Amino acid sequence: MKLCLILAIIIPTFFIIGCDEKNELDTIKGDAEVHFKNGLEKCDSEDFVGAIREFSKAIEINPSFAKAYNARGVAKRGREWKSTGIDHIKSMGTIIGIEDYEGISLLVTKYRDRILIKEIEEWKHRLAMAHGREPIFSDGHSQRNSVDSTAPIFDFQRAIELDSNYAEAYYNRSEERSGNINKKLMDLNRTIEIDTNFIKAYIERGKIKKDFGDYRGAIKDFTRAIKLDSGNITAIYFRAGARVKIKDYLGAMYDYSRVIEIDSTDAVAYNLRGNVKDRIGNFRGAISDYTSAIDIDRKYVVALINRGFSKYELHERDGACQDWSRAGELGNSVIYKFIKALCN
Repeated sequence: MKLCLILAIIIPTFFIIGCDEKNELDTIKGDAEVHFKNGLEKCDSEDFVGAIREFSKAIEINPSFAKAYNARGVAKRGREWKSTGIDHIKSMGTIIGIEDYEGISLLVTKYRDRILIKEIEEWKHRLAMAHGREPIFSDGHSQRNSVDSTAPIFDFQRAIELDSNYAEAYYNRSEERSGNINKKLMDLNRTIEIDTNFIKAYIERGKIKKDFGDYRGAIKDFTRAIKLDSGNITAIYFRAGARVKIKDYLGAMYDYSRVIEIDSTDAVAYNLRGNVKDRIGNFRGAISDYTSAIDIDRKYVVALINRGFSKYELHERDGACQDWSRAGELGNSVIYKFIKALCN
């Protein structure tokens, strides 16, 4: 009897303590969620410093909060890119024709290498420094500096340690591994293994394959992304670029036409379709597309430069020089080197 009485007293007390601990744990997790949601809101408004602060508070309250680590890594990356002003440097590369998929016509390369040697080297160096990396090597890839606990990759790794099936964390870590393509591919493969519908992973893997000359493999990945989202303009653009590399010009024009079908005001798609027409010698058709791009965006410098080269190929020298002069007036000082070499 006494034993039963003792158990009757002890057992309810045990469960009361257990419930109290559970309630306390729920409260802790709830507080962490509040900071996590605050961080997401700050990320949306591009207040990355504030977002990092909120995610750090969430992690401090709940050290096992994998999503908070992942989100803090994303916020750190946003802070880095916002502070570098890298978009301006990339646009310089576009204007001088370094990245063909960005919209410079093949015709520009006929003259670029002998006219713009100094500018090309300067662009490579400035882009490398903006990334906080060593200078870019001839294969287009670079060595990334070792990271510390303040770097985005630290948070992505921690999120993966806490949840080995966290597809988004693997994908985000892959974005930090540009200096190690094998590891980057491993992360992308793992992302897709976990989530076969992860569109961005297919696109990024396709881009790597394209960079290393596996154009058909790249097309396969881009096509998979397009099947998952038929309106994914990024995937369509990159598939078109890969198709150009294997000289599937009809396929590339189909893709750019598809973009125009989705958005008839996409000046870039008209410009890129014009690039393809230049490649097959349809200079009149190219001029028409470049003109459509310029009609949409009167300050589209790249389309003006491209149209000038199409005219130049048709021996319409005056019209070409007028387009290039207009591009110069819009702020592209580099084009004056072309004008000096080809118009005077």
